[in-house]
Amino acid sequence: MARTITTRSSVLVCVALFAMAATAATAQAQEQLRPGSLQAPSRVAELTFGTGYVQDAGQLMPTQRLLDAAGSGFGFVGSIDYRLRPRWSLGVHGEWDELTARGDQGARTLSSTAGVTFHARPRTNGDPWVRLGTGYRMFSEANRDTILVHAFEVARLTLGYDFRTDSQVAFSPVVGADVDLFDWQYAYADHALNSFARPQVGAFFFAGMQARIDLGAPTPPRHAAATGSDGAAPSVEVR
Repeated sequence: MARTITTRSSVLVCVALFAMAATAATAQAQEQLRPGSLQAPSRVAELTFGTGYVQDAGQLMPTQRLLDAAGSGFGFVGSIDYRLRPRWSLGVHGEWDELTARGDQGARTLSSTAGVTFHARPRTNGDPWVRLGTGYRMFSEANRDTILVHAFEVARLTLGYDFRTDSQVAFSPVVGADVDLFDWQYAYADHALNSFARPQVGAFFFAGMQARIDLGAPTPPRHAAATGSDGAAPSVEVR
């Protein structure tokens, strides 16, 4: 029951974010804003949150595949970044995934990464970006004998496209994937921590929506009267 509620809540949040992104894109098309009409964020903190679909693949333990332990599910993501320059930001990213369990009770993962993001067109309403990070992932299989499997997240790649509604808010469809090396496990039944003979390679794929809010970013004033019909400053005749 709780899993059903969680899944439905994830779907509703994802649909809401898609709707907001569509609204932002429509408003952008109607206003026909030119490149440079929005101020590029710089030296501000950025808060991001979102949700989406998660699919696992690869090996969890030497005797068990990830797909044998858990199927697809929904993930909740969040990050805190600092925008050093209009094109670059640094920060930490977290993700909580609720997966379809193959066992008795449930399966979920928790990951945290540190990464860098590059924005291709930070001064426009449509801004494609790419994020690369590395960190840690934990897989929890809750059944008769709860087991935690720990991994080093070698690399996490995320692609997105910001639809900026103003200088401080953006909505973005995102897709991403990471590669993990599961290396040791902890079993609650015997309180034992065991390392594998060799790391097991697993992967997780994510597709969803996210919203970003710039905290403390100044909102540029509109100078409608100071510009011409083509958006350029009016010429001054010298006599």
